[in-house]
Formats: sequence, structure tokens, C-alpha cells
Amino acid sequence: MWKRIPTMFKLAKNVGGLEDRLTSIEKTLIHLKDALQNHEIQDDPLKVESEPDGLTASDMNRVDNRSPATVPREWCIENSYQQPVDRYIVRSSDDLSDRYHGPCTLYGLCNEFRDSILETQQYIIESGGENGRIKDNEILRLEKTQDILIEICSSSGIEEPFDLENDNMQILLPPKQFLAMACTSFFQQEDPALDLFCQSSFWQKVDEIYSNPLTSTDHVWALCFNNILLLVLGAEQFHTKGSIDHGLGSQFALPFISTIRCALACPKTLMRPKLINLQALVLLGVVAQKYLPPSFTEVLVAQACLLAKRMGLHQRCVTGEVTPVEKEERIKVFRLLYLKDKSLSLSLGITCWLPSFDCDMSTFFEKVPSTKPDISYRVELGRIQEDIYRIIYSPQSHRQSTSRRKIALSRIEKSLNHWLEAFAGSDSSLHTLPVETQLGFYSSRIFALRTSSDPRHKEQVVRDARIVCRLAVIADFPDDLDGIHVEDGRVNVASCLTSVSQSENGSTVIGPRVVPAAIRYQPKLHIRTVVEDFPLPAFFVLLRNIIWPILEDQRGDFQLLQAVSTLFENHDQKTQANNNTRRVLKAFQSLLAVTRVLRPELYTQQHQSPFPEQLPQVAVYFFSTIK
Repeated sequence: MWKRIPTMFKLAKNVGGLEDRLTSIEKTLIHLKDALQNHEIQDDPLKVESEPDGLTASDMNRVDNRSPATVPREWCIENSYQQPVDRYIVRSSDDLSDRYHGPCTLYGLCNEFRDSILETQQYIIESGGENGRIKDNEILRLEKTQDILIEICSSSGIEEPFDLENDNMQILLPPKQFLAMACTSFFQQEDPALDLFCQSSFWQKVDEIYSNPLTSTDHVWALCFNNILLLVLGAEQFHTKGSIDHGLGSQFALPFISTIRCALACPKTLMRPKLINLQALVLLGVVAQKYLPPSFTEVLVAQACLLAKRMGLHQRCVTGEVTPVEKEERIKVFRLLYLKDKSLSLSLGITCWLPSFDCDMSTFFEKVPSTKPDISYRVELGRIQEDIYRIIYSPQSHRQSTSRRKIALSRIEKSLNHWLEAFAGSDSSLHTLPVETQLGFYSSRIFALRTSSDPRHKEQVVRDARIVCRLAVIADFPDDLDGIHVEDGRVNVASCLTSVSQSENGSTVIGPRVVPAAIRYQPKLHIRTVVEDFPLPAFFVLLRNIIWPILEDQRGDFQLLQAVSTLFENHDQKTQANNNTRRVLKAFQSLLAVTRVLRPELYTQQHQSPFPEQLPQVAVYFFSTIK
């Protein structure tokens, strides 16, 4: 026992030395943590204690003496260490149903804009204005602007119900002659969102169904036929000048709308994991986006994505029972769903149901016809959009340090630049790509960079928003390009759209990019329109640039937003449906009313009436009281 005592003393001494070393390491880690936090605060340009409410000297210099607007405190993922207030759950007072709205939804963007305006106005009131006092008319402007902003946010979060009740609900086959004419136009579409069927097998199925009595297993095919007819007839009436029989009120559309109500009221027929059920859900989603409230589109796309995964379309599955034609259609459908899932995840803020890590991406490039070489860059852009989705919507991304968030944004920016270099040609110009792809690229960059505090990113986002709005105005009226005047990168709508600027190679100049003259010769019938995929943040980016300038030419931006609002108004008048286009139009008109008040020097009375059509009542009251 006495021999063990020296050994025990040595062990105790070693333990004491180990404790001292651990204490020293702990102190070093604490010092490193403090130093890192101090370094991050110094690197954050928005944390300047010498400026009140986050306003910098350069921001204050931008204040227009003729306007009550100043630059608000920025919120962005670069300076937000906590979850930003950009996610909302709206509860309906009628049925107590809950509705989630993400950062890039209409409701989220309207609330973000309202908060910026109110914060600016509060700063003006507290500071007494730029000259130390506020005039009575300016106070009236501020008060009435608040009323409009509250109305905008309230109306953008309300979704009116769509009546699904039908006493005699049944799915009937449309006349075969009508179907034959409609399908000819349907298969001529080059829209990837409608590339669902192989024509040979489709026509064989048509002959088979119409040659025999309709059975319960054929009801889904009948639903697809009715959807195709509704889409084609709606597009034909939309593009027919002078037609007064449009949209849901059309006598031709009533039987097809009845079929849609039947399918939505009895969704169990579409729940079985069959390819035709999946194709019917996709077509229903396209119809819902044109004619139904926004929630239907989200539900139908989500169900289609889940059904596709249940069927194994996201993996390379080998089975001898699948015919080559069916295999090709499976690839078509899943590729379409993958791209739509990424687009709606950003624009509507819904869940990304088809993440890339869970999909065999090699299947996307099988059976790709040589006439459609754009599939590869569409899929690659979809993968980048998924990364953007994770940055915007992931709660973990908002809890990251400033440096990590900057690295994430830099990675996204590099991916977009690499995509541009790889797929847009040697001159990095997008004019060789379809307009839908151009809109997808620019909108993706807007989604990614719009909340960045980097001045370079802010300017890039404004330029991209201008291009998106110009593309939308030009591409949606291919037969009226002669009525669009583009000069120095600005769309002139004050002259009622009287001319167009042409480059030497026959392309329509729109500033830093060009729209190919081939747009002029596209088929006249377009089932899907640009307003259905218009990125809402682009409108709000230009709206903010008008009130808090980052780049010059606020008058051109204001005219461009007027043109976009007119574009939505034209679609609403011809569709006559309680859809997302109508809700967005009401918000755009009210937001332009706010802009005319805050920046009255941009509003030219001689070119337009002071009260735009279909302006919300609160905005009309506002205009009548402001002098």
C-alpha cells in the first residue's frame, strides 16, 4: 500500500496539470469568440451607431425635397440575426382557416413595402421634416397613404372561395370534333409546362375511348380532354380582338368548368398512382392558375409531386412492364413537375416537394428531342432556384453569421454567372433563349439578391427588374410590337405605345439585353401567358427604386410599372376569373396610387385620367382628398 502512494501523487499532479491546460484553452476560445463577434459587427455596414435608425449619409442625400419619402432602415439577410418578419399566417374570419404567406408572396411583399413606408413616415414625423417642420398637406398625405397601405395588405391576404357544389356532378366526354381541333393547337405549343403526352399514344387513346362506352376508368381521360378544350378555347377567345365572350362567363366554357368542379369536388379519382392521374393533375394545375384562386394551384401541384414520388418517377426504375412510350411520358411529366416545383417554391413560397438530392437527375435528359435543346439549361436553372429557395426560406440561413450568409450569396451569384456563360452564348446574352427562360433567369437573380445590402447587388437587382418588366410587356403582345416604344432602355407608355426601336439585326432593343425579332412571328395562340409567371418582386423592386432611388430614371420606372399594370388589367378583363391575376392587379393599382402621391412629379396629368379603372374605393377616396 505504501508503495502506491507516490504513484497516486503523480496521478493527482497530472490531473491538476490537465485542468490548467483546459482552463487556458477555454479562455482562448472565449477571446476568439469575442474577437470574431466584434469583427462581424465592424464588417456590417448597417450597424453604424452614428446614424439614426440605420440611415446613412448617402441615404439622407437621396431625400427628394418635393416628396415626404426618405430611405427606410433596410432589412436583409445580411444584417438579420433573428428570423425576419416576412412570414405571415392569415386566419380567415369566415371559416377560421389559416393561410401561410412567405417572403416573396404578394402578401409578404405588400407588408414589407408597408413597413418601409410607415418607418420612413415615422422618422419624418419625429425629425420634423427636412426643414424642421411638416406642412399640413404632407401630414395629410402620410395619413391617407397609411389607409391605402392597410387596405392593400388586407386585400392581398384575402382569398375568395370558389364554389365547388354541383348537384348533378359528372364527367362527360366533349364532342370528338372539338377535341380534334383543340388538340392540334395544344400539341403545337412549345411551352414545357404543357409537354405531357406523346402524340401517337394520345390519339390512339382518343380513338379507343370514343369507340366504346365510357367506363369509370376512362373518367380521368375525359377530364384531360375537357381541360385541354378549356385551355385552348380560352386562349382563342383571349387572343380574338373584339370578343366579349371571355373566360368563365363564356357559354362555351360552362360545360368544361362544370367538369373541373366535379374533379375538384371528388378528388379521390386522382389519388391512385397512375400516370394518367398525374397528367390530369398537371393539366388541372394549369387550368387552376388561369381561372381559380391561387390556393388550388398550390394544392394540385403539391399532390402531383407527391403522387410522382409515390410512383417512383424521381428515380431510375427498371421494369419490363413499362413500354417505351410510357417511359418517355414518365420522363416528360416528371421533368415538367420538377421545373414547376422550383418556380412555384420561389414565387408562392410553398414547400419544395422535389429536392434535387432525392432525384436521379440523369433521367431528365433521356429521350430529349433535338428540337428542344433548352431542357438541359432549364433543369440546371431549376437546381439553382432550389439553392435560392433554401437561402430565402430556410430558418437556419437567417441564424447564420454575416460572413456565412455572404458566402452563400456569393455562391449563388457565381452559379448564376456560370449558367449565363454556359448556356447564353459566347457574349453572355440571353436573346437566343426563349422568353420564358430569360424571365426565369432574371427573376432567380432578383429573388437571390433583392435583400442583399451590397450596393452592387442592389443596382443589379434594379436593372434585372427593369428587364423583366420590359420582357413581360413586349413578349405578351407579339402582334403589337409596333405599339411599343423602347428608347435608352425605357418603355415609353405615355405616347400610348406608338413605335418600336429596332437594331441592325432585326432584334428589339430593350437596354442591356435584346428580345429576338422572332417573338414577332411566334404562333398567335398562346395557352399560357407571361402574367402567370411574372415575378412579383420585380414590380416591388422598381417601386422602391422610385421612392428610394438606387439608380436614376424614376420616371421611366413609373411608366414601366404602369405598362405592367395595364398588362395585368388586359388579362383580367379578358379572363373574367377570380384568379391570382385579378388579386395582383388590384394590389398593383393601389401601389401605383401610393407612388403617385409620394412622387407626384412623376405623374403626368395630361396623358392619363387621374382615376385608373377598377381602383379600390379607398384609393379613389384618397385621390379625391389629396390636393
